[in-house]
Amino acid sequence: WDALLTTLQARACLQRCYALKYSWPENAWRRCRLRNWVAELEGIAGALESAVGLTSLDSAAQQAGYSSAQSEGPNDAKQLPTRPSDLLKQLDLRQILPHAIAISETSAALGQLSLAASIQTTRIIDAGYTGFPEVGIAEDTFRNVTTRV
Repeated sequence: WDALLTTLQARACLQRCYALKYSWPENAWRRCRLRNWVAELEGIAGALESAVGLTSLDSAAQQAGYSSAQSEGPNDAKQLPTRPSDLLKQLDLRQILPHAIAISETSAALGQLSLAASIQTTRIIDAGYTGFPEVGIAEDTFRNVTTRV
């Protein structure tokens, strides 16, 4: 449960970061460490979503006729039930249950991913209160050299 909550918090943080990205001048975004932190949190959040089983659950829901949050087509998909137990009754659990069993066996790794996402989310939020630091000279030079190659 904690890992799922951490995933949702990380995604909410990323949504706000992308709003900043598109409201700031491009040069300001490139010079800010937030750009690197967002990429790191995106990777951690994606790994955590996969480890928690959200990707498997999304696939099973799509197969049952429910729309994905990412789908943009006509709204022909069924409405999600309000109770999770009603949704689970309608899903093909043959792919979800083995994943759930594997999650329970690797709870230590799940805890580490959750902790990493939580730390990175907190770092970004705290920096939002104090001001996002700019990329240092060494990082800027490294980026310039690697983009020329």
